[in-house]
Amino acid sequence: MKYVLLLLVVLFSCSKKKQKQSNLIKSIPVFKDSLFVGSKTPYQPNKTFYVAPPDSLSPFFVAMVARHGSRYMSGPDEDIALLNLLKISNKLNVLTHKGIALLNDIDSLTKIQKNNYGEINACGRNEHYDLGKNLASKTTSIFDSEYYITANATYKTRTQESRAFFLEGMKKQLNKSLTVKKENFKKGSDSILRFHKTNVEYQNYLSLHPFKIQLDSMKHTIQFKNMVLKIVNDLFIEDEQVRIINSKNLEIRNGEDEITINNANDIILSLYECYKIVASLKAENAPSFHSFFTKEDLQLLAFISQIESFYEKGIGFPGENITYEIARPLLNEMINKTNMAISNEMQGAFLNFAHAETVAPFAVLTGLQHLKPQNKLVQDYYPDFEFIKMASNVQWLIFKSKKDNYFIKVLYNEKEMKISKLKSYNGFYNWNDFKGLFT
Repeated sequence: MKYVLLLLVVLFSCSKKKQKQSNLIKSIPVFKDSLFVGSKTPYQPNKTFYVAPPDSLSPFFVAMVARHGSRYMSGPDEDIALLNLLKISNKLNVLTHKGIALLNDIDSLTKIQKNNYGEINACGRNEHYDLGKNLASKTTSIFDSEYYITANATYKTRTQESRAFFLEGMKKQLNKSLTVKKENFKKGSDSILRFHKTNVEYQNYLSLHPFKIQLDSMKHTIQFKNMVLKIVNDLFIEDEQVRIINSKNLEIRNGEDEITINNANDIILSLYECYKIVASLKAENAPSFHSFFTKEDLQLLAFISQIESFYEKGIGFPGENITYEIARPLLNEMINKTNMAISNEMQGAFLNFAHAETVAPFAVLTGLQHLKPQNKLVQDYYPDFEFIKMASNVQWLIFKSKKDNYFIKVLYNEKEMKISKLKSYNGFYNWNDFKGLFT
């Protein structure tokens, strides 16, 4: 039967459903399929923390930037497009038994995500709740007396939800209510936390797609082509497979009426996006898509994602710095807020909740990702699953000495970071020396 390429647009509700801050799931099981999910990797709080400060130092101030917690898909995109493709194929009787099974699983995933797109899930709520508890446990004395807390978030619901659960975790650990000044930056004018959207030079860089050459070349490798052929053979009956492989204009639309699947490659990439998102949806009983991929498939797909992340949010090409220089406004704000706290002798915290596009460039700019620029990325060079996992964060912990000197300990995903250019005092660095690296 000839395959019909017409697609009836699915009317999909994107109405937001408010997440309840109560009923925290206290224990989220580790999802066995979280391997090779890159920046969708769930966050595992570090309970070992760091070397405790000596008695001569006391916690004084905290400055932090964190990515939102694990979330549902940002919008009704790959899952809806796959569902549309499989529904049409099923009506035409061109799906295999495995294809029908995938149809049912994708249908389940879309139902789980309905009204939740862009918001954090149960895993994400717990990530930030635990992160808040951990921070409070390291800095309890800051909040014993007079203090101030500023907690900024972007206009996105997921960053504001992450902030809410982070503060709940702090309250739980401190066993007290907190006075917090909150600000939600406006869409289109947020140069502090969404500089990747406001910086014109960076937008021009993206429009050139200088790394797209490597991305495209990956899709022409024998390994990628064999993977596509294998998965298409799993899903469609024999007479349909050749047509799917050769088609360059499937024009399958997502829930926002945008073309997401245009060819066989897009089918596999969409399925991979579904595979990645369910890594943190164990509590929601999301289906697994692991059976469609071999380990080698996942390694290849993860590498393709790493290429994009490295050149969009990492240190990028030699001679280029725009991918991380865009974080300069946030760095300046972090330094200024810390200086103000010290000058006014006012203990407290400056907390920021944003996105991977915020945390990754900030980490590069401040020297926390010890990688070199690359003209062509090699596999396993850029561990995005560690650098920009869900709820990834950078914390500046400021300590005051009995002689009124100030020291900093830098944590990246709650792990101590060495500042090679500075003299270390058992992992603590003089604040003035540290800020001098960037001013």
